[in-house]
Amino acid sequence: MQPKPKIANLLDAVKEAINNGRYIVSRHAWKRSFDREISLPDIKHVLFTGHHESKKDQWSTEFKTWKYSIKGKTFNKVNARVVIAIDDTGDELLIIITVINLDKGN
Repeated sequence: MQPKPKIANLLDAVKEAINNGRYIVSRHAWKRSFDREISLPDIKHVLFTGHHESKKDQWSTEFKTWKYSIKGKTFNKVNARVVIAIDDTGDELLIIITVINLDKGN
């Protein structure tokens, strides 16, 4: 299957999904956020204020969707990357896949 087109206005779609409560945090992301000391408010802050790292986007053949990376700073100025996907089959549900603490390299 050929990859679908990427979402053109990704950061706008991310903000809209969060503002409307259309997001979920995967079990993996919950675990990593705890391990890496990055809270859900920090994750949201990165998603609202960070920038899209388009060179890190990956097509998931398993889930048939794009995974996008957003890099920014937490409230405490920790450099972080949040990997997300957007299920565009209906409600534009944002899925937070994982979070990475770039200052600690994990």
